[in-house]
Parts: sequence; C-alpha cells; structure tokens
Amino acid sequence: MKPLALTGRILFSLIFIFAAPGHFTANEIAYAAAQGVPLAKLAVPASGILALLGGLSIALGYRARWGAAAVVVFLVPVTIAMHNSGRSPTR
Repeated sequence: MKPLALTGRILFSLIFIFAAPGHFTANEIAYAAAQGVPLAKLAVPASGILALLGGLSIALGYRARWGAAAVVVFLVPVTIAMHNSGRSPTR
C-alpha cells in the first residue's frame, strides 16, 4: 500500500477510535437520552463498540471492508438520531 493511502486510512480511523471511549460515559449517554435516543443506556455503548471495532479494523487493515461496514452502521443511526435538523432546540 502506498504510504499516503496508509496515512490517510489511519488518520480517518483515528476519528472513530478516539471517539469510542466517550460512548461509555454517563454524560454522553445522558445527552443521547435528552436527544430522544431510545434505550440510550444500551445504544450509546453499543455504538461505541461499533466505532472502536470499525476504526481498528480500518487502521490495521484487518477485514477493512467489514470495518468500513461497521463504521457505516455506526454513522447512519447516529447521524439521524443526534443531528436531526428538523428538531428545533427552542421547542
């Protein structure tokens, strides 16, 4: 693999690897619950596991396609639940 592609892959995966530990904190779970995430006590840590495993898989190049799929499975519901643009904070 070319060094630039490897560097990019590692840097990209670090976003998910560094974000994963926050998914196990009470503050993160409470914030998700306040945003209306159902079963936040289970969903938030599960999303942290997906982010961590997907990020590590991509960074290490071990079953990177499965890791990429895990990142997509992580990103789609998180984006919908946490970045719902139709919801106004003043309502």
